[in-house]
Amino acid sequence: MVYDKNFVRHIDACETMGNATTICSDKTGTLTQNSMKVTRVFIGGTKYFSETPSKESLGAPLFDLVTRAIICNSKAFYDEKEEEEKENTKLVGGNQTECALLQWALDLGAKNYKEIRTEFPVTKFFPFDSAIKSSSVLVKGKEPDQYFVFTKGAAEQVIDCCSHY
Repeated sequence: MVYDKNFVRHIDACETMGNATTICSDKTGTLTQNSMKVTRVFIGGTKYFSETPSKESLGAPLFDLVTRAIICNSKAFYDEKEEEEKENTKLVGGNQTECALLQWALDLGAKNYKEIRTEFPVTKFFPFDSAIKSSSVLVKGKEPDQYFVFTKGAAEQVIDCCSHY
């Protein structure tokens, strides 16, 4: 571990780490659980929640819009095979941010994410672009000529694209 320049605070941790097959750490080298969770939310332009809000505190229109945006703009899903076998399954298929946001939307009380994705299908996907630090999806609405664009990415980049928020 010294040869690899790993910093060890407690020597007894070396024995434990010697048995590990996978180690998750962030860019600073801090060990992590490789999962994220929504803890604070700024939403609706004027609403800042130091704890995650409830469905009722958001109101029905904002709740519907936010959950639709999260669900449609995420590749995360529950693995159906694992879902049948155990209760505490994790979301897979997306990055950790997508998984955390989708889990938050489901915890808020969003209906089945598969139904929402069927009801509001993605018609075009714009992949992440490092120059603009964002990605987007074009989603078909319920009306014949109704479409929504949901964008995710670096806050400063997304806000720069907005006419108001």
